[in-house]
Order: sequence, then C-alpha cells, then structure tokens
Amino acid sequence: MKVEPQGQSNILAITGTASSPSSAATLANTFAHASLDSRHQIIARAVAPLLAQARFDNTPNGRTRFDQLSQLRGGQDPTLSFSQSALGPTSPNGTPKWLVLLLAVVAGFTIGSGVALLMEFLNQRIREPEDFLKFYPMPVLARVPKLSRRQRRTDGEGALTMPPSVREAFRSLHVQLDEAPGSHRVIVLTSASSGDGKTSSALNLALALVAAGNRVILMDFDLRKPDLGRVLGLQSSRGLVSLLGSDRTLADVLLSAPRLPPLSVAPAGTGEGDVLLLGALARRLPSIMAEARELADYIVVDTPPLGEVSDALRVLPEADDVVIIARPGNTNRPSFELMRDLLERAGQSPFGLVLVGTTARGATPYYAYGTPATARGGARSPLARALSR
Repeated sequence: MKVEPQGQSNILAITGTASSPSSAATLANTFAHASLDSRHQIIARAVAPLLAQARFDNTPNGRTRFDQLSQLRGGQDPTLSFSQSALGPTSPNGTPKWLVLLLAVVAGFTIGSGVALLMEFLNQRIREPEDFLKFYPMPVLARVPKLSRRQRRTDGEGALTMPPSVREAFRSLHVQLDEAPGSHRVIVLTSASSGDGKTSSALNLALALVAAGNRVILMDFDLRKPDLGRVLGLQSSRGLVSLLGSDRTLADVLLSAPRLPPLSVAPAGTGEGDVLLLGALARRLPSIMAEARELADYIVVDTPPLGEVSDALRVLPEADDVVIIARPGNTNRPSFELMRDLLERAGQSPFGLVLVGTTARGATPYYAYGTPATARGGARSPLARALSR
C-alpha cells in the first residue's frame, strides 16, 4: 500500500500493488474504507463526553453545539471522506522486465569496462613482449619459454634439468656473443624489477658457456640479495666482500659449482650491513676483473635490478656487454623506464634483451631432437652427466 497527497491539493491517493488488477483495486478500496471506519471510531469516542456535557446546555449556542456533536457521533467526519473507488489498471505498471534486463546488461558492461580501465591505469606492469621495445628499442636476443612450477626449481639440479627449449635460448645468446665484433668476455646481467629472472638467467648463460668448453666465472655482485650461493648450494664465508682489507685474491674466493667443476663461482659473501661496503668493493673492481680475465674466458656478473637500486652502475665501466632481463607480466614499467634512463646517462648501450617466461606460439619437438627421453623426462641431462665426469 502507498498513501500520498496529490500535488498541493487536499486529496489523498491510495495505491495498492498486487499480482492482478482486481486484487490491487480491492486492496486499495478495502484499505480506504477501513481507514475511514477507524477514523470514525476515534471521533465517536472523543465526542461522547463532550456530547454529554452539551445535552444540559439549553442556550441557542448549546443546542447548536449539541447538534454538531451528534452528527460527528453518527459517523460524519467533516475533514475526511471517500471520494471515489479505485479502479483496476488495464496493464501492469512499472518498467518492463525486458527493459530491466537490458539496463542491467548495459550497467554491468559499463561498470566492468570502468573497472578494467581503472585496473589498466593502476597496473604498472608491462604485459606484452612487444611493449618492452616501445619503451626501450633494442635487439631481442632470446625468448625463454614459460616453465611449470616444478621446472622453476631454484636449485643447481633444477638448472641442469631445464627443458631443451630453455637451454637452446641461452645457447643462442652465447652464439650471438661469439659472433658479434669486439670483446664480449665480461657480461653483466641486470633487470628493471626484482623477480624478472635475472639470477636464473645468469646461471643458465654460465651453463651454456661451460657446455661450449669455456672457462667461466659466475660472479654475484648483488650484495643486497645474494642468491647464487644459495641456488647452487655453496657453503662458504668467503666472497667478494672478503677481498676488502686483505691480501686475498679473486682465486682465493672462487668456488667450484657442485657437479660443475668448469664453472667457478665468486659469491658475494655478504652479511647484514655489508652493502655499505659497496663503494669500497667498486674501487677494487678493476683489479678484480683484470684477474678474472686471466682466469676465465667469460665472466658473467649478476647484479641487482637497476630499476630499483643503482648498484649495477658501479660495474658498468668494467663490462663488455650489458644484457637486460625482462619478464612480461612482472617487469614494472616505471622501473624499466628508470633503468633505460640510467643506462643512457651512463653512456651504456645494452647488447640486447632476454625475455623470460614468454608463451610459446607453437610447440615444437625440434629442441629435443637428439636428446634422450630420460633427459626430457626430468632425469639427469646429458649436460649434467658430461660436466660431472
């Protein structure tokens, strides 16, 4: 039921809502009559004592008052009366269901589009591989396919049992380094954001170089988050930081990777607060790198994300090449642009870009051609067996 005045008039409209026109009209009329009956009962109870008093007043005014009160007691309300009965509507009132459904679909699409645009505005990650080249044009050296959770194990054995397509990506990077003119012995890997796959890429590139018969030093210059020692399972208190204030040489801190004797690892060897020694270590870098060039054919240097901290800038003067690691869906766009600006101000042109975790456009068994089925199934790979002999 709904009762409301009609404009500025003294008419009250009573509207009933029901499942059928006749029920709606009956509901409105019944409510109107019941309301009047209730009003008459209230007036009759209020008039009764006044009527008893006026009965004994024989003056002209008293008789007039008695007549008026008698009419009120009889049920005649001078302020409220029934005007006309409600009539049933000829068609349902309100918005049609089809229009409600259409408006709901339009509203849902509008809200969904707005949320999607808002998320696009707030999401600062670069999702498409092609977008990296829009922000920073450079050659794409390799595309490392996306791996399953089991394949992304971050231990040394996991690196040795990478799928053939991953090993092929880093073999391709090695070939490009060999074929490019000039010296390409000191290779610095950096990224814009943490989680881009920089450390695993450094390890896989070192493995590709070792598999080609090269002497390789894998150097961890990430003093803030040194992961190479943990990934390879190396236990030693020695590292690059221990070269400060001592007569030790680089050869004293090099460790052989487990089951990979041709690969020498120079861990960061840092503890809490040792990042403050970064400047002092940077001043020793020329002599450290000179010794590394005598001990190895290639030096692969893992550095912190340049888009987040500037540590990698201290290594650039000693680098022959800088390789950028990026992961679609993870790399932060402002960090990527900051890394670009820092490299340009340092006068450093990257050798190229390695995209990690890209979706393969077409699976092919060619990468596994000539690889034993046991290696493809997760057992020790030919590379692991050859290097452990």
